[in-house]
Amino acid sequence: MNESLTALWSKVHSVLNHPLAQLGNSTVTLGGIFTLLILLAVVLILERFFRRLLVERVLSRTHFEPALRFAIGRIAGYLFIALGFVMALNNAGLDFSSLTVLAGAVGIGLGFGLQNIINNFFSGLIILAERPVAIGDRIEVSGVAGMVTRINMRSTT
Repeated sequence: MNESLTALWSKVHSVLNHPLAQLGNSTVTLGGIFTLLILLAVVLILERFFRRLLVERVLSRTHFEPALRFAIGRIAGYLFIALGFVMALNNAGLDFSSLTVLAGAVGIGLGFGLQNIINNFFSGLIILAERPVAIGDRIEVSGVAGMVTRINMRSTT
């Protein structure tokens, strides 16, 4: 029984560590992809916990308005996700040194292609920071009145 488990583990290990592609000095394996997906899921779960902890436990003790606490929590959450994704990619064994030129070209292409979305994103940050409209405000647009319940980076509800 023990030998059959050892043989099975050996086969699973060889499948997970079989090279699929070469990226610079890094080798992409199935095990590396699984590791990356698990780490990215952990980063997203931890970000929600971190943001909730920051807003409800830390920022609630300040004299900031609810909209500003929400904005600080959102911005901190986005920074947490960006840092977590870089750490997850690095921990999964991807070497970024050989991908800098490719990443730069992709970044320029995405920048031009997503220019409108990025513009809306930064406009949302400005709205969150300057607070011309805050959560709980009553507004009227084109004859339709309502109360602001949520402010995101690209939309306000």
